[in-house]
Amino acid sequence: MGGKPHPREWLRHQTLRRAAGRPSQFKISDVQKTQEEDERRLSATDEKATGADSRATDALGRADAASKKADQVKSDLRNDLNDRIADLDDYKSAGEATVLFKFNSAKLTDEAKQALDQLVTAQGSA
Repeated sequence: MGGKPHPREWLRHQTLRRAAGRPSQFKISDVQKTQEEDERRLSATDEKATGADSRATDALGRADAASKKADQVKSDLRNDLNDRIADLDDYKSAGEATVLFKFNSAKLTDEAKQALDQLVTAQGSA
């Protein structure tokens, strides 16, 4: 098959390989102690990896939720803007007043000011 060996099989192989170099110095209990210690290390590493995976999954979920919220806010803003643009020409006339300016002048006469004031006053009381 050519795949990687299971971590426990690799550990067992490494332990036996170490023991093969010094067969007279190793006892079965020494090999078992070494294997147990290695298995504890492997278990601790596995727990750390599982914790990291869990935290990464949580972070991904929060990022996805933030992205969805941003998309919703963007959609709401676009709808509000479209509504405002559509309402720009949707108005009702509250009244009319004719104001005349002198030629080449931007100043209102007293009568023109009074006509505009009456229009505003009439609108305010309506």
